[in-house]
This record gives sequence, C-alpha cells and structure tokens, in this order.
Amino acid sequence: MQTSLENLQQEVRLWQARYEEARDNLHNFEILLRKLDSQCEAFVCVKKNLEEEKYKLRSRILTLAKRNRRLLKKNVDKAWHIGKGYFLPTIIEEEEETVVDSCESQDTAPRKLRRADCGDPPAHMDHASST
Repeated sequence: MQTSLENLQQEVRLWQARYEEARDNLHNFEILLRKLDSQCEAFVCVKKNLEEEKYKLRSRILTLAKRNRRLLKKNVDKAWHIGKGYFLPTIIEEEEETVVDSCESQDTAPRKLRRADCGDPPAHMDHASST
C-alpha cells in the first residue's frame, strides 16, 4: 500500500511539473504573440506610408512628364518657326508619351491616410503637408 501511495505521489509530481512547463510555454507564446502583433502593426503603417509616397511620386512624375511634353512642343514650334530645327519631333513626342502612358497605366487613385493611425509621423515629415 505504501508503495502504491508513493507511486501516486510521484505521478502527481510528474503531472505538476508538466503543468508548470506547459504554463511557462503558454506565457512565452503569449509574449511572442504580442511582439508579433506589434511588428505587424508597424509593418502595416510602413506599407501605408510607402503607398502614400508612391502615389505622390507617381503624381509628380505625371506632372513633370506633362510639363516636359508642353516645353518640348513649345521648343519644337519655335525651332520650326525659326527654321533651325531638322530633328523629328514626332519621335521625341512618342518617347515622351510612352513614359507618360506607362505611368498612367498604373493605379494612381489617391489614398487618404491618417498618420495618427500609425502613431507619430516621421520627424522629417511636415505635419501641414500630410493633410
């Protein structure tokens, strides 16, 4: 009977040790999960900021391409009127249109982002320009 009691006590200690180990593992997994959640939130904010910056850059590229096209046409017209230009303006315009078309074919829909959703804006960003 004594041996049976000692065996049961030994088994209880074994199960208690397993329980403690499982509880510690659960605690460590919860900590890891919180860290991963935090990192995911940070990555989502970075992605949103990069998408906003990408939109601004595409918009700027389109603006500059249109301006270049306008200036090129103006210069071509002046050259033809002066009689000094023997280059082919259509080739230059076609190359310009190819650049503009490639930019326009991408999604340029503006994205409204609130930097408050991502925490504080980066120090180099002006608060007035982000609205």
